[in-house]
Amino acid sequence: MDNDGQDIGEGYPAAMSTIDQLRRIEGDIKSINLRLNNVRQGGAAGLNHNILDGSVHSDSVADAVTRGSIIYGNATPKWDELVLGAADTFLGSDGNDLSYRTAAQVLASLSAEAAAAFDWNAQNLTNIGTLSADGITDISTIVTNIAAGTTGQRPAGVVGDIRYNSTLGRYEFYDGAWENVLLSGNVGIADDDILSVDLVGGLIAGDIVRATAAGLESRTDAQILAQLSGDAVAAFDWNGQNLTNLGTGHDAFSDFVSDEHVAHSGVTLTAGEGLSGGGDISANRTFNLDINGLVEDAAGASGDFFVYYDTVAGDYKKIDWDDMPGGGGGAPTDAEYVVLALDATLTAERVLTAGTGISLADGGAGGNATLSTNDGAIDHDSLLNYVANEHIDYTSAIDNTNYVTKTALAFRAYRSSTQANIVDNTHTRINCDTEDFDGGSDYDNTATNYHWTVPVNGRYLLYFSVKWSGCDAAEYYEAGIYAGSVAGGNQVVKNAQAAISQAGRLQAQCTGYIELDLTSGTEYFLGCYHNDGANTADIVSGSDTTYWGARLVSTA
Repeated sequence: MDNDGQDIGEGYPAAMSTIDQLRRIEGDIKSINLRLNNVRQGGAAGLNHNILDGSVHSDSVADAVTRGSIIYGNATPKWDELVLGAADTFLGSDGNDLSYRTAAQVLASLSAEAAAAFDWNAQNLTNIGTLSADGITDISTIVTNIAAGTTGQRPAGVVGDIRYNSTLGRYEFYDGAWENVLLSGNVGIADDDILSVDLVGGLIAGDIVRATAAGLESRTDAQILAQLSGDAVAAFDWNGQNLTNLGTGHDAFSDFVSDEHVAHSGVTLTAGEGLSGGGDISANRTFNLDINGLVEDAAGASGDFFVYYDTVAGDYKKIDWDDMPGGGGGAPTDAEYVVLALDATLTAERVLTAGTGISLADGGAGGNATLSTNDGAIDHDSLLNYVANEHIDYTSAIDNTNYVTKTALAFRAYRSSTQANIVDNTHTRINCDTEDFDGGSDYDNTATNYHWTVPVNGRYLLYFSVKWSGCDAAEYYEAGIYAGSVAGGNQVVKNAQAAISQAGRLQAQCTGYIELDLTSGTEYFLGCYHNDGANTADIVSGSDTTYWGARLVSTA
């Protein structure tokens, strides 16, 4: 366009005079000069500029030129700079964008995308670490090429090297010196010796190779076992090893006798009449004489038998009722009788003498001898069933200093202030620090103690009451009396209650009592327990709220 807004080069109006046309041409020339000047000063879009300037080329990202970079279309999309990748990286695509990929990423992609066998074009694989044969189903086409050469071409060798010696026509390996790998010839195995090998080429892997005079031949396990059985001329020595997986096994042995083999747990020995004991034969069993297991007979009769031990013969025997002394159970007809008398002189006599506290009265010939107690001569305190504490001399004055009453052996103590923040999931002692009464001074309310010690053996009534506050509505709260120490399992009596709302607060009241026979010297404690998950529950104080006590019921 010229300065009048008309494109340069357009024709001039026909009515324009020559002077006006010359003026128009002059203006056009000025406009052209102005544009050229702008170009020289860089003030117009036609000036020199970067390819990726982000301005003149509005479809690009502003990037300076760097060595090795290439221009590519980014995800926006705009033309952008892709900076040169690190050494040994490769330019690749993920299907959307270009990027440089490491060798490991390229190998992973090749491995994942492999749909057919790689063709290595007869190139060797070197320095490849361990090759895995997982997934190979046919190894018949795998060929390993072993280096070959003449004897004169043998290398220095490293232990483990193997090669084919074309001069000798055999394989050899290096083990400090080049040794032959035996392919044929005598292997030094005597006839009928066996060798377990893996064979290929028509033979089954694991067959046994048997040496014969003509060479080696393949033998199956069954053939070898048959030969061993046929050639056996003496018992095999198994060197203490077990025989397992024998098929029919023990019961099929030629000399097996079923009655000689029984399950010990299936055979029971039962005690008969007059005996006790027994059981199966899996362990030793003992039978004992059970006299109480016999039916009592009020009177014996002819034909009955008694068991007795003959000390002369050293054996147990039986005797008929009729053969008992006296026959038929009566007194022996040839027995000698002694008439009891206050005084008697007999040969080898046995004298019946009245002892302490006993008097003997002889009724004379044909009369009875009477034994009587002499109460005046009996020492009461020496009698068999005498118990000293059951007999009191009521005529003597009572010593009040040693007299013990049931009310004297009693105590009651309570908590005088709140015991706050009881630890969760822990058996905790309640410190009842104030006594209502303590007749025997057996309750210790000093710090760290707060326990009662049983003063004397006897039966006691134990009772308690514990009030909780600051509780959780979903939990139970427990209190009780503990023996020995405040620990789980030591409660002799306990009570657990759920929290309920009282005066706008969640509280729980635990009470209980029990009568027990207690032993002198044992310590008892009042304790509590909860597991509401926090340490915020408190024990409420008060003589009628949180307290415990004990009272002697009896000493008998």
